[in-house]
Amino acid sequence: MGERAHRWRRFGLVPRLLLAHLLVLSVVLGLALLQIVRTTVAAYRETVVAELAQTVSQYQRAAAQRPSGRSLPEFSREYLQTSVPGPGRELIIALAGTATLASPDVLGIFASPVVRTWLAHPPNRTVLGQVSQRSEVQLLASPIRVGGKQVGVLIAAASLADLAEQRRRVIVSTVGEAAVAIGAAMLMLYLILRRVLDTVDSLTRTAAEISGGDVGRRLNYEGPADEVGRMAHTFDSMLGRLSDTLEGQRQLLADVSHQLRTPLTVIRGHVELLGRDAGPEASPAVGVVLDELDHTGLLIDRLLLLARSTQPDFLDAGPVDLRSFLADLLESARVLAVRDWRLSPVPDVVANLDATKLRGAMLNLIENAVHATGPGDQVELQARFDDALVLSVLDTGRGISVQQQEQVFTRFARPGAQQSRGSGLGLAIVLAVAQAHGGTAVFHSTLGEGTRVDLRLPMSCVLPRTGSPS
Repeated sequence: MGERAHRWRRFGLVPRLLLAHLLVLSVVLGLALLQIVRTTVAAYRETVVAELAQTVSQYQRAAAQRPSGRSLPEFSREYLQTSVPGPGRELIIALAGTATLASPDVLGIFASPVVRTWLAHPPNRTVLGQVSQRSEVQLLASPIRVGGKQVGVLIAAASLADLAEQRRRVIVSTVGEAAVAIGAAMLMLYLILRRVLDTVDSLTRTAAEISGGDVGRRLNYEGPADEVGRMAHTFDSMLGRLSDTLEGQRQLLADVSHQLRTPLTVIRGHVELLGRDAGPEASPAVGVVLDELDHTGLLIDRLLLLARSTQPDFLDAGPVDLRSFLADLLESARVLAVRDWRLSPVPDVVANLDATKLRGAMLNLIENAVHATGPGDQVELQARFDDALVLSVLDTGRGISVQQQEQVFTRFARPGAQQSRGSGLGLAIVLAVAQAHGGTAVFHSTLGEGTRVDLRLPMSCVLPRTGSPS
């Protein structure tokens, strides 16, 4: 069931809607056609039965008005000779005590069991029947009464051979009209869907271009001011407000960067100057102030990085050789601490990534791993493929509890941290960098056994190259 639904979704929206509409129209018009055929057949049969009833009534009136000296059998014989039934019609008059009288047996109904039963046991009321001899035949049997006493039975028959031809003509004409109606309906639906979906497609392309950094793109819809037009104009209006907001955010970041960095630089210069002139007793205090200034500068840098991560032009992506990237990263990590550094086999691929920001995110993970381990513990870098390009940092450190893991990506949260210093923004930056690439970050940890953090990047970032993963 799921596989069929998946195959169905492979078709575009317009073909799926048109096919669904076609199926609904076909079912509705098919049911209408069936009802029309049934109504036509029923009306035709009613007309034939009415004609047969009129034929019986004419005989009954003529028999009742016959001359008093003429017997009913003699009258009936003359009646059949003078009142010849029309084409495809037949009459049988069976009177008690006399031979059965009949018009030429053009329909061959004498051989039918229904007629034999009526002749052997005349019905005491008017009844209908059908037989199929050379063709379908409609029968009507009515009792013949004289003075209130039943003396025989009159059987009238009419061929229904024309019914099949009439049914065929109705089906052909109705199917033709239905095909024209379906064609017109499908064409109108296609034109409507095409107009609506062209606008939706333009919305999608514009949103993609804006996501890529072109915040100045607009739909510039020039169609009628209907629901589609209002949607397009509303989208453009939203884009205008979004552009203004992004521009305001850029300006705010520039102002924050300038207004905070400049005084910090001035403060640091004066503190260093005081440290050179102060005595030995002031040196520890000067060192503390300089450390705090460094920490504040780092905190500002990380906050600005997080703020810029939502900007369309945050990434500066380019081809990155994964093996070289991780090998260089491992060499940089070795100087941080004495650990059992390892690098698992890396797929020979090139990916479209922002190497600088990705390196910063991976170094954040490596720094966390160093803080969570001791000399002799293992820290390993991994790269693999499942349904994504996964870059991982593993350690055999102390790990953290399941409850603490729920807060690891929260800004300023430091679950499991044992050092007093630290911004609490490292993992938040890791997640922001992964999301900017279209991926995510996943944290796995077991208390007392170690931690693994995965950067899951979309497969679309992997560039075609010989030796790509199988």
